[in-house]
Amino acid sequence: MINRSVLALGLSLAGAAGALTACSAGADQPTASIAEPLTELADEPEDFTPTSDGEVLDFGDSATVVTTGFDTGAAVYWEVTVEKTETLTHEEIKARIGQDPGAIGLPEPEESDSGAGSSDGSGASPTTTIERPKPERYAGFTCFVATFTPVGKSDGSYSVTLPKLTPVDPGGVNANFVPTGNNEYCGVSADDEVPAFTGDMEIGREYKQAVVTWKGADDPGIVGTGVALATEPSPRNTAHQPQYVRWE
Repeated sequence: MINRSVLALGLSLAGAAGALTACSAGADQPTASIAEPLTELADEPEDFTPTSDGEVLDFGDSATVVTTGFDTGAAVYWEVTVEKTETLTHEEIKARIGQDPGAIGLPEPEESDSGAGSSDGSGASPTTTIERPKPERYAGFTCFVATFTPVGKSDGSYSVTLPKLTPVDPGGVNANFVPTGNNEYCGVSADDEVPAFTGDMEIGREYKQAVVTWKGADDPGIVGTGVALATEPSPRNTAHQPQYVRWE
């Protein structure tokens, strides 16, 4: 015997499902649309003129730079300066960051089975310790510190693509660089790091980003004497033009 309440519930659900299906089939459904790209840099500060692409500045001079959100095209307007702050020895950097910079990224020593039988007749395979490469030795590290001051932005909170900073030689060729931890190498506080989200920005406040180049003790490599800044325009804003600015 089928319980009546169960039968009634089954009929009720079937009717509801039919109603939902009919509603879904008969109603006009919204279609997804992609907003058109922006065609202007909104809320640009008065008298703000972006520094010309390819400009070469002296250390301490200011550049006016535009960044945009990759997905939104919304802009942030900056004043940027770069200073050459200090040159440190290998040992000074080691003391500052708490580890040997030449050993960063090197694999730890490993033990491997040689595959040959034991010479003592035990049958056990002897192990061989594979030493990791010797740490790189450096003659010195040079710190450059860029100061980013946001002077204006579009309405709302959004992320922006920050400019790429690269140490370069006198001809603008990319030079020896440290891939991560530049602020730590140069003593820049985490509280002063450049925010990429406008909700974390304070208009008029100075933020810092360090750039480090190095000189090898055995092979100097290409030692940076200046810094290049390059922006990445958003595909969502056709008015945002790329900027490449260099300090030396």
